[in-house]
Amino acid sequence: RIELGKILLQGRKPHIAAIPRCTCASEFAVTHRQDNPSDTLDDLLTHSRSILRGTIRSIAWGFSFGVPSSLLELEISETVQGLAPRAPVYLDYPVAHFRIGPFSFCNLNQGFEPRPGDEVLLFDYKGPVDREDVFYVPGLRNIAFQDRDGALILPPQLKDDPDLEGVRTLDDMVDLLVAPGTWSSSIGRATPPN
Repeated sequence: RIELGKILLQGRKPHIAAIPRCTCASEFAVTHRQDNPSDTLDDLLTHSRSILRGTIRSIAWGFSFGVPSSLLELEISETVQGLAPRAPVYLDYPVAHFRIGPFSFCNLNQGFEPRPGDEVLLFDYKGPVDREDVFYVPGLRNIAFQDRDGALILPPQLKDDPDLEGVRTLDDMVDLLVAPGTWSSSIGRATPPN
């Protein structure tokens, strides 16, 4: 604490760095925002105001609603559904483990730990929550990733979704979402013709 106090008194900013989860001595428990069903791809499509695809440009660690969080800066490459947002877009992602000076801050959420260059597919239920319309606060269940090595990381509830059988990339997932006759816009899976 004394070290951090000296840094602040000198008008300098303390160094903030990511740390491995295994070094966390204690963690904050978080109940992250989720108010519509999100158990299946159909649920996500049905309840999403927009579906955005982008690439992570940067990650900053800090606090969201008093809890450790990651701020992902996204460059949007595709608007799959809904209106195209302003650029850049920021995403409050509730998985974070970081150190500020001598203090460690970790939250209890377990999930993919993204890096700059990874891709994101955001199923946005609420729209931006700030005046500039660039800050989104989704639940963990509303985000799929593809890492720089090409691995698709789905939210846990979608891993056994039969609609995603054979889907290996975000391109596959977007192709499925926009395939004619597969889904009806904003109401989920289309009813097959008789």
